[in-house]
Order: sequence, then C-alpha cells, then structure tokens
Amino acid sequence: MAPKPTAAPARSSRPERDRGTTLIEVVIAMVLLGIMSAAVLGILFSAQKTSVDNRNRVAASNLAARELDLVREQFMGSDSGPVDLATIGLVVNPHPLAGGVAGQPLVLDGTEYTVRRSVGWNITGPGKSACEGGSAVEHPTLIVTVEVTWPNMTFTQPVVNTIALAPERGQGLSTTASFIAVAVNDYKGVPSSGRTVTVSSAGETRSAFTDASGCAVIAVNPPAVGAVYLATFPDYGYVDITGTSNPQRNVGVVMPHQLAANVQIALDRGATLTIRMTGGVTAADVAGSTISLYQSEASGSTVTPHVVTGLDTIITGLWPTQYAAFFGTVQPPTFTNMTISRRAGTPSSRCRSSSPTSRSPTCRLPAA
Repeated sequence: MAPKPTAAPARSSRPERDRGTTLIEVVIAMVLLGIMSAAVLGILFSAQKTSVDNRNRVAASNLAARELDLVREQFMGSDSGPVDLATIGLVVNPHPLAGGVAGQPLVLDGTEYTVRRSVGWNITGPGKSACEGGSAVEHPTLIVTVEVTWPNMTFTQPVVNTIALAPERGQGLSTTASFIAVAVNDYKGVPSSGRTVTVSSAGETRSAFTDASGCAVIAVNPPAVGAVYLATFPDYGYVDITGTSNPQRNVGVVMPHQLAANVQIALDRGATLTIRMTGGVTAADVAGSTISLYQSEASGSTVTPHVVTGLDTIITGLWPTQYAAFFGTVQPPTFTNMTISRRAGTPSSRCRSSSPTSRSPTCRLPAA
C-alpha cells in the first residue's frame, strides 16, 4: 500500500520579519520606561521635599507661638515685666526645650531650629514709623517679633510672628526714656525687615530687629548730659554700599526723652564676581598682577584694586551694582571691551553684579 501523503505545514500569513520582539523594540521600550520612571521619581522627590518643608514649617510655627506665650507670661508676671523685656531687646533661643541649653538651637525630630526674638517700643502710635521722625506718644506699646529659622531652608521663608502688648500705666517707660530709630533698605531701596541693629555708648549696648517698614526702634537710657551712640549692623554676609561688612554709622549725642531718627543705611547680602582672563594667556602670565574694580553710585565713584590669583579671580563681599574691571590702577578713559598688551595696556570690561541671591556673574577681561 502506498503511504498517505502528509499535509504540508500551514504557512503563517505573518511575514518572518514580524515574528517575536526585535532588539530595537526592546531598546525603545526600555527608554520609554526610563523616561517615565525618571518623571515619577522626580514627582516623588519633589513631594517628599515639600512634605519635609511643611513639617519643618509647622514645627517652627509651634516654636514661635510657644515663645510668644512665654513672652506674654513674663510681660504680665510683674510690674517691671514690660521694661525688662524691652531692656533685653534682641535675644536668640532664650527658652530651651527640656534638656536643652539657653542660647543653643532647639532640636525637634533631629532638626535644629533657631528662635530670634526682638522686643521694642512702638513710640509714635499706630500706622506711623519712628524712622520718619516725629514725637513720641505718652504711652507706647511693646512690639514683640519672633523669627524661627532652620537649616537647608533654600527658598523657604522663615516663620515670623509679631504681637503688640500694651502695658498698664506705671509699667511702661520712664519719662526720661530715649529712642534711636534706624532705617535699613536693601540694594533696590526697598525696606529690609529682619536686619539686626545694635546701638552702643560708653555705658550700654542694645539691639533690635528692623520691622516690616525697615525700621528698628531701640530704647536707650542716656545720662542727664546725654551720650554719644554708634549704630552697627552685624548680620553675617551683609555689606553696605562700600562693600564693608559689619558697617558702623554715627548716631550722635542722644539726650534724655529724645527720639533720634537720623540714621539710614543701605544694606544687603554681599555679591560675588568672577573675573576671567581671556586671550590665550596662562595662569602664570597673570598671577600676581593687579586688576581694579570701578564702581559708580549716586554718592560717588570708587576704584578698588585686587590681586589676580589665576585665570579666574573671585571677588566676594561686593555691593550688588554695576562694575567695570581694568588692569592696573590707572583708570582708562572709557570702559569698553578692548585687547591691549597685558603688560603695558589697560584692557577693560563691563561687569554686573546684579543680585545678592543670583549666581556669580563672570566678567571677561581680555589680554593679548
């Protein structure tokens, strides 16, 4: 018997090249999965950071409220409470948590919080600033401001709480009390709040914060013949228009029962400027030479020399404004980009240090 013919295997209608998953498809799938995973991780990290910031801010708000409650208790605890609080003025971490030490950060859930408290008299009545002058009211109120900060805040604003306390008659200031009002603005001319102002004479030293109007009011007790007072601004990293850190201003002679409101200052965080040498020179060619920064303000122009440290010279503690840089100490007639011999000429370049919070700008100083 002849064998039965076997049936031919059925042919797939799908082309051979379409069978299975190719390497290219796998790579594309992995790339898409990676992109989606990165997006999801970014959202998760952002949500985690927001959660941490919110937790820290809630803890800081509780610490600020706690400090104000303790201030109210001291304020009403005795007849001298209001004056005692005002006499202390500015204080940092005055009330530690259980097991803590006064003056040291307050630790909650592993995070260190700094509580700064400022107490001062509102001597010119509601809606008025003592920095604008005028006369003191008969019964001033006590303004208490508490600011709480913590590490790694980046762009998160500190927690600030303010209350006004009114002493009863006989518990406030004496009729011979005097005041020094100091106005602080930033580099844009905007009132700067939260800046530390310290005034001192031969017999006393007092400190306070600036309020929302940029004004710090400090009660002082000069003798009957008056006393000379000096105002300083000790906040770290802040400079005045000349680039001076911890600047000083002369208040002058303060007499009993006087409001001295003659001090104003422009104060802001010091900016950083990088001057970069171009034109094919090496660090050895320029190291040790002198470059100067030209600064022009309404109060006048200044030229400040600096020693070159290499191809990049970083200058810190600058007032945020526009500068020009040139080689040597002889000011060129114009400040335009030019290429002249680095040994004999005076090439110059315009630079701008525009904001104390922006990244360090770079001024390119050409050299042949």
